[in-house]
Amino acid sequence: GELFEGLSIWEDKSPDGENPLSGNYMYRELQGSYPVIFLSFAGIKGQTFEETKQGIKYTLAKLYESHEYLKDGKNMGKREQDFFDSVSPKMPDGVAVLALKYLSDYLEAYYGQKVLIFLDEYDTPMQEAYVYGYWNEMAGVIRSVFNSAFKTNPSMERAIMTGITRI
Repeated sequence: GELFEGLSIWEDKSPDGENPLSGNYMYRELQGSYPVIFLSFAGIKGQTFEETKQGIKYTLAKLYESHEYLKDGKNMGKREQDFFDSVSPKMPDGVAVLALKYLSDYLEAYYGQKVLIFLDEYDTPMQEAYVYGYWNEMAGVIRSVFNSAFKTNPSMERAIMTGITRI
């Protein structure tokens, strides 16, 4: 909150009846109310398809490490814990494709709230694929990950993907 103090957004009051939250300051009450998944593909720059795919797997594994506490939640059964433990730099491609979607599910179950997903520099692996000639292979992987995480994810409230490639 201290980042927004003194800015007009922090003083923004919601019109009567339009704010589903209890108070008058819409953004103050929304701040911190959603579980968040943040990851960046900025450092995923490989000259080969395998290097780049490995970079994505490593990024997902680090993300799961930061959410180890979820394994202690009462909503995570044995199957969920097994999947959680399978997310590692050596995970099969199929696990990597589902990792963001399942992490969303785990966070929603733990917090009782849909998640926000922030993906910074989503396009870096694709730029590398274009430059080094493995576009088709990388497009298939990215398409699968994004479909699972963003298109068919009932645990996601909203997502923001940032990059520099013009679409």
